[in-house]
Amino acid sequence: MLKLKVKIFCFISLLFIILFAWIYGKEKSYSVTMEFFTENGSHVEYPQIKNLKNKKKQKEINKILEEQIYLGAKDYLLETFVDFSNPRYVYDFKIKTGYIDQHIASFLYSFFAHGFDGPGDKYFQHNSRNYGVTIDMETGEKLELSKFMIIDERLIDSTDGSGKETNYDSPAYDYHTFKDLYCVYTSEKEKDNFHQYTMQDIIEQLNSSIRETMWYIDKDKNIVFYRGDASLRIPYTELEEIIYPSYLEDLCK
Repeated sequence: MLKLKVKIFCFISLLFIILFAWIYGKEKSYSVTMEFFTENGSHVEYPQIKNLKNKKKQKEINKILEEQIYLGAKDYLLETFVDFSNPRYVYDFKIKTGYIDQHIASFLYSFFAHGFDGPGDKYFQHNSRNYGVTIDMETGEKLELSKFMIIDERLIDSTDGSGKETNYDSPAYDYHTFKDLYCVYTSEKEKDNFHQYTMQDIIEQLNSSIRETMWYIDKDKNIVFYRGDASLRIPYTELEEIIYPSYLEDLCK
C-alpha cells in the first residue's frame, strides 16, 4: 500500500513538473534591457534583447532596435533626419516598453530635439516624435501594421470604446475615434476643417513601410496609434475582427 502511495505521489509530482515546464515554455524566454549613449550633447536610450537562445536572431533583432534610433523618424519628404553630429541641436530619446511576450516585443520610441539646425541658423528649432517598433520574435523582423491586422474600414471606424467625442475646443484634443485622430472623413457630411483625408488616403499611409511606424502595443494590450504628439489607445478587444489570429491568440491570453 505504501509503495502504491509513493508511486501515486511521484506520478502527481511528475505531472506538476511537466505542467510547470509547459507553462514556463509559454512565457518569454528572453529579457529586455536599455542601452545608453551620449553624443555631442544628445542623450539616447534604446532597447536590446538579452538571453535569447538563438544568438543569431538576437543579434539581428538588436540591430533593428538600434537602427530605429536613426531610421524611425521621417520628415515630410519621408527622409530620415536624426543626426547627432551637430552639437548645437540635441536630442533626448526615451523608450517605453510595451507588450512583451514569447512572440511579440513592442516599444515606443520618443524624442524631443531642440537647438539650432545649421551653422548660420539664427532661429531656435524644436522637434518631437513618437513612433513604434514592434518585433515579431518568431521571425526576428520588424512587424508592419499590415502584417499584424487587416487595414480596412473597420480600423477607420474604430474607437477607444469610451463612447466619448473629441473636444475640439480644448487646447489639447482628447481623441476617442480613429477618424478624429487621423482627420478622416468617409462622407461629404463629415468633411470639415478637422477631417480632410479620405479613408483611402489613410489606408495607403498605414500600409506603407517607408513611413513612420505610427503604432505600438502598450503593456495593457491597447493598440496605440500616434499622429505627432496626439495618440489614441484602442483596446485590442475593439479590433478582434481584424487582428490576425496568430497575434490575437497571444493578446487573449
